[in-house]
Amino acid sequence: MAKKETNRVNFHKQFQLHKACSSDELRPVMSNILFRNGYAYATDAFIAVKARLEDITNFPPDQIAMLDGHMLNRKHYEMLLKSDHAEIGRVTNPETGEETVQIRVLCENSTFFILPLIKEQEGHRFPDCEKAIFENSRGGVPVPAIGFNFTRLGALKAAMGIQANMQMHFSGNGKQIEIYSIDLEGYDVRGIIHAELIEN
Repeated sequence: MAKKETNRVNFHKQFQLHKACSSDELRPVMSNILFRNGYAYATDAFIAVKARLEDITNFPPDQIAMLDGHMLNRKHYEMLLKSDHAEIGRVTNPETGEETVQIRVLCENSTFFILPLIKEQEGHRFPDCEKAIFENSRGGVPVPAIGFNFTRLGALKAAMGIQANMQMHFSGNGKQIEIYSIDLEGYDVRGIIHAELIEN
């Protein structure tokens, strides 16, 4: 099971989603974590993580709901994990009337800083991980042998909050492996890693 962080109001530290994000400047949108329909998505096009927000945070439900349709930059998420207390809120610009969602992060010295959320829209369209990756990872004919990059597997392990044990489910096309954590029984946190076929 995931560690309980009772004195913390934030994302749980063990779910290092930023490690599954891209640092490729040619694909800047994938340097973000997307929040959609109660889940967080992170991908660098080689690995992908989908995690139910109520499993990886202890924000109140009304604050979790505010995340929907927004993205958070991987560097900001990494900064956020260092704090024990944060809150999600809406702010209205008094001049334009435009409403935005932001994360207010409290520091040890009672000061705070703001992390902006990016609204998913034209020009900031995140890949459809659900259809393109997770739905296509099932079915087909088993393959005899595959290979994958252990550096990417390590990043996926950290992003999913896996402490020790994982299960791998192989798809029939031999190109994607769906990963579940045995340690997180009852949690809906899944990952995908792309594999390479190995010729015998």
